[in-house]
Amino acid sequence: MVELWNDYGWPLFLIVAQSVAMIVVLLVIIAFLLYADRKVWAAVQMRRGPNVVGPFGLWQSFADLFKFVFKEPIIPAAPTSCSSCSRRSLPPASPYRPGQ
Repeated sequence: MVELWNDYGWPLFLIVAQSVAMIVVLLVIIAFLLYADRKVWAAVQMRRGPNVVGPFGLWQSFADLFKFVFKEPIIPAAPTSCSSCSRRSLPPASPYRPGQ
């Protein structure tokens, strides 16, 4: 039984522990990168940063996920009545005039 633990149990435990530690580190890094990205874009757009939801904005990503999951897709049932609008506006805007 000791040989089984030394040959398979202990290495398996180390592999699982290292994998969990790596996943936790990567998730923390991604969380900080998202936070920094939101702060930068908030500064670029001259608006308040992601500090609106939760303490220091830590719940903002979960709020975005909640919004994404429960957002209702809007798909038009039929094409609009003006399907040739873009074709009608193209000739007056083009510089080419036949016959000149």
